[in-house]
Amino acid sequence: MNNKMIKTAVFVLFLINTITANGQGNNTLLVDDFEVFGFKNKFNLYWQYYTDVVNKGKSEIKFYDETEGNNKVMRVDYKLNKADCPFKAYVVISSPVKPETVDSANFKAIAYDFKGDEHTFMYRLTTVKDYAFHEKTINFSDDWQTVIIPFSELKQPWGNPVPFNKNLVETLQWQVVSYSNDTGYFHLDNVRLVKDIDKFKADLKRTNPPYNFDTTFSAEAVKKDIISFKNGLEEVHPNLYRYISKQSLDSLFNTTIQSINTPLTAAQALLKIKPLKIAIKDGFEVAMPSKFVSELELNKLFPFDIKIFNGKLYVFRNYSSDLSIKKGDEIVSINNQSSSEIIKNMIAQCSNTGYITSKSKYYVEWGFNTLFPTLYGISESFQLEFKNSKGVILTQKIKGQSADSIAYYKKNRFKEYDIEPYKLSIDKKKSVATLKISSFRDEDLYTYKYNFYLFLQASFTEISKKKIENLILDLRNAKGGDGFNALELMKYVSVKDFYFLDSLRLKINKKPSFFKGRNPIHIGSGFVKRGTGYYGYESMIKNYENKSPISHYKSNFTGKIFVLINGESYSPSNMLSSVLKAQPKVVFIGDELISERLEHCGYGAPYILPNTKIIAYIPVQNYYYSKSAHEKYQKGRGLMPDYEMQEDLESFIKGKDNIMEFTLDLIKKSVH
Repeated sequence: MNNKMIKTAVFVLFLINTITANGQGNNTLLVDDFEVFGFKNKFNLYWQYYTDVVNKGKSEIKFYDETEGNNKVMRVDYKLNKADCPFKAYVVISSPVKPETVDSANFKAIAYDFKGDEHTFMYRLTTVKDYAFHEKTINFSDDWQTVIIPFSELKQPWGNPVPFNKNLVETLQWQVVSYSNDTGYFHLDNVRLVKDIDKFKADLKRTNPPYNFDTTFSAEAVKKDIISFKNGLEEVHPNLYRYISKQSLDSLFNTTIQSINTPLTAAQALLKIKPLKIAIKDGFEVAMPSKFVSELELNKLFPFDIKIFNGKLYVFRNYSSDLSIKKGDEIVSINNQSSSEIIKNMIAQCSNTGYITSKSKYYVEWGFNTLFPTLYGISESFQLEFKNSKGVILTQKIKGQSADSIAYYKKNRFKEYDIEPYKLSIDKKKSVATLKISSFRDEDLYTYKYNFYLFLQASFTEISKKKIENLILDLRNAKGGDGFNALELMKYVSVKDFYFLDSLRLKINKKPSFFKGRNPIHIGSGFVKRGTGYYGYESMIKNYENKSPISHYKSNFTGKIFVLINGESYSPSNMLSSVLKAQPKVVFIGDELISERLEHCGYGAPYILPNTKIIAYIPVQNYYYSKSAHEKYQKGRGLMPDYEMQEDLESFIKGKDNIMEFTLDLIKKSVH
């Protein structure tokens, strides 16, 4: 949220008691545990709050103590109301901190116990003057969880970059912000600063009962979850019966429910629910409960990143202790399961859009760590058959790794893993600029170096200044994000004014009944009824839908554009490519885009099913695009590249990029 103009109005709560609890051991410093309730923290400073009221909003916040078991906790209730606020609606609760206390120890993280709505934690520094505080967003949780935020993960979302210095802390803040006029709550407990993160996690593991992978849910409980899932789809999904009739989908649900006669584990329940989601063909997934994944991440993860070529598994990155296993070694089998069978079974779990299959390979590659235990059970070690570069088959027993260990090895063994969300490189001699976009997500684009909009402005100024004639727009692996970021890029690469979106459609104009987190429907935007039983956002209709074209920038690029796409180029890439498709001098290279060319679902709301806690992502919006002149449209198909190709095994092993090499050769040939 751009809070530049926020005038902080702090309403101090006059309370009578003080917190007397001490730090929990030498490894942590307790800020507050709320046991002696009075809303003074350990530093003897009052908790505070502020809202958007000072910016003509009407949001409200209230906090008080509640008893959970034998513990006192803080409960925060809020009601967002944007009213005339020029920003998103917001409420903030904060705990002041004495900087000299933080300066006295080598703290590395903030930790707190939490359940309830999505929120943003902010570490407010005295040196940040434009309200662009270092922050991290924490997702909704239906159950208590301990949030651990290393200071290294706190990033500024926008504004003037200020180096992070933990010693300059002013307050610890929790913010809820949204365009929606939403109501909700969250709980806080045991707010503390942490020195040794690994030791803290180890202590948590000893005190918190682990997730039991063998826990079963009664047949009745699983059936109720499936019925709840169906009700959620029917309530919210904007295009539920595009690829399957209501009669067929109802029959599939009924058959699935009738097949459940015995208790099931979460993994078994997921395998019952997944085919229902796959049959809808909207491209959105169903995932294991977050606690299932968290327990896996302690020490049960497959210690390799993998790649798939010609139906076979290959080692990409090795995070194990056995460094004799090299990049490009073939994995023949895992725990006596052949790799070909593993790939086949995992691809069957992929939820594709329409009849597009280009996502499947990538889905297995990045989802391997949760797919394998879901299909084949939990394992703390893996019996592997490898075929090395000499063709020799070796058998090794490899221990699983924790998520923390894998993150460490990624950083220290594989320097190239530090993926930049955007990067410009220019070869003036060849008159080629390469603009790589790895993400359109705000949390990636606005926490890296500087504002994405400023980056685009500077990039195209430089491209123009150097008279570059060819632009490679590399959208490979750009996993989703905000369509408005794609729109901003579109203004620089379009040679003419353009229509960005035909229309956007929703089935409901209120918060979904099943949704416990922040509202995925932007209530504050205003609605216009669109046909029988559907709605559109008033602001979208006014500003972005096809009433009048959107103007390109005067500094736009007018040369040849080569767009690289693959099975991980998600919806903003589709929005951008749909407009570029109608333009001359644009060539597409790579895989079929994974979203349908002229319409697709978007903005998946996570539905945590009440019993198993399986997470089903249900889209709430449907996007419609303009068809380019003379284009042959096929239902259920994505934008097809002019040159269809994928990364090949030989290039992978040699560390080359065969698609980029092909593109550069294509440019070279077009010049001569």
